[in-house]
Amino acid sequence: MSTMKRLIGVLLIPAVVFFAGALATSPRATAAEETAKNWFPGHYIFLIDGTYTGLVPTGTLYQAAKSNPYVRGYFVQYDWVVLEPTKGNYDFSKVIADLNTAQRDGKKLWVMVMDRKFNANHPLPVPQYIVNECKAMYNTLNGVPMGWKSKPYNVCFQNYMIALYQQLASAIDDHPALAGVMTEETSVAGIEDLPDYTHQSYLDGMVRIFAGLASAFEKGVSIQLANYAFSGGNTSEQRRALAEEFIEKIAEKNNGGIGTPDVILAKTPMTLREPFGFMYDKYQNVAPIAPHHQWMSYDLGVDPETSLNYAVDVAHSNFVMWAHRTDTTGKYNVFDVLNEITRQKGRINTNVPQNIRDSSGQSLPAPGELRITN
Repeated sequence: MSTMKRLIGVLLIPAVVFFAGALATSPRATAAEETAKNWFPGHYIFLIDGTYTGLVPTGTLYQAAKSNPYVRGYFVQYDWVVLEPTKGNYDFSKVIADLNTAQRDGKKLWVMVMDRKFNANHPLPVPQYIVNECKAMYNTLNGVPMGWKSKPYNVCFQNYMIALYQQLASAIDDHPALAGVMTEETSVAGIEDLPDYTHQSYLDGMVRIFAGLASAFEKGVSIQLANYAFSGGNTSEQRRALAEEFIEKIAEKNNGGIGTPDVILAKTPMTLREPFGFMYDKYQNVAPIAPHHQWMSYDLGVDPETSLNYAVDVAHSNFVMWAHRTDTTGKYNVFDVLNEITRQKGRINTNVPQNIRDSSGQSLPAPGELRITN
C-alpha cells in the first residue's frame, strides 16, 4: 500500500526516513494462513539487547529459539527514540535489520514501540520534543523518582505517536517476516494521581492511538495489551464497564487483537482477571489473542506446562510472547518454557479470528484528522 493511502486525512510533519537492507523474499504461506492480513500464530521468544534498540542475533537464547522448529519467531521492543531520534527524522534500520534476521532464520517478528519505562534508571524512551512540546511525560510522583511515563490522553502525544506508526507501517508492513505490532500495556504507574487525568480521556486516548496503529498496518496484525486500569475510586462494576468499552472499541471497532501482560491472569499480583479477564472467553475466535508472559511470571511458582496449557486452553491464545528471563533465581526460566513448547510441539490456537477475516484487504478509517505542525 502506498504511503499516501496510509496517510489520508493526516497532515504530517516533514519526515526523513532511513531504511536499511533489501526486504528478503518470503516462502508461500500455508493454506491456513492465506489471508490478506498476515497470520502467523505460534510461540514467540522475547529477544532484546538490554537497551531496547533491537535484536542481537547472538547468545544461547537466540540460538535456542532460532533452532527450535516449534518457535514461530521473535518478539522485540524498541524505544520510540531509537526509531525517531529527533523530531520528524525516522530511522527504522534496526527494525528492518531484525526483520531480515527473522526471515533468514525462517522466523517471524513481533514489534513493540516503547513509550514508557518502569525503572527509574532507564533513560528517556521518547524523543525530547515529546517532553518539551507535548508536556506528555513525567518521571516523578509526589517527589519520588520513577521511570519515565507517558500520558496517552495528551492529544499532542497521540498525534505524534500515530504519525510514528504511519511512518513505520510505510517502512515494514510489506516485509514478509512481519507478524504484527503490539502496544505497550495499559497500566501506567501513578497516572491516576495526575491533576489532568480522567478515566474517560485515558481510555479515549489509548483507543485513538490504537486506531492509528490499526489503520496504518494493512498486513501486520495489531495487538493491544490491556491490564490494570480505570481503578481509582471506581466500583468493580464501573471498572468492568470501562474495560468492556475499551476492549470492544479495540476488537470490534478497530479489528484489533487483545492480550494481557501475563499468561496466568488469576495468579498475578494485581489479579488481572478483574476487570480484563472476561475478554479471553468473549473474544475467542473473534479477535486475535496474544498474552505476553513477562519476567515476573517466572517467579509465581506456576510450571511451564500449566502456563502453556492455560495460554492455549483457557486464554485461547493465537500468539504467546514469552519473556527472556534466563537466570535461575525464579521458579523456572525461558529455557524450561522452550522445552515445554517442544514437548507440546508448538501447540497453539491457529483459527483465524472473525475480525481478521472481516478486515482482510480493507482499510480502516483514519482516526480523525491529525494536525501536526512544526
